[in-house]
Amino acid sequence: MKSTKNVHRWLTPIIAAALISSGCSSVGAVKVANKPVDRTPLALTNPDPLALDLPKWRVITPENVEQVWAELAKNGQEVVLIAVTPGGFEQLTMDLSRLKSLINEQRIIILEYKKYYESK
Repeated sequence: MKSTKNVHRWLTPIIAAALISSGCSSVGAVKVANKPVDRTPLALTNPDPLALDLPKWRVITPENVEQVWAELAKNGQEVVLIAVTPGGFEQLTMDLSRLKSLINEQRIIILEYKKYYESK
């Protein structure tokens, strides 16, 4: 029994080394080939200009409130007040300006992508 333990002691590392070295010897040289790929042109059409329907704004003051109510009732419209304070109107104007700037920035980005992808 002692002799088989001795055989296992030196035979196991030899077999392991043989398996490891034989696994590496079968790998050949790896060739890496890089070749440029043509860019696919973007199929983007320019969007139509944004056409917005502008609301009709009315400034209602204590002096003209009765006249505005009478006009609305005469025209068969509901008498409803949706109000914005001067500060709120200023904030609304600033927000719309920010939206316009963001839309213009996105338009420029899209045009630059198109120029990049379609240039040679």
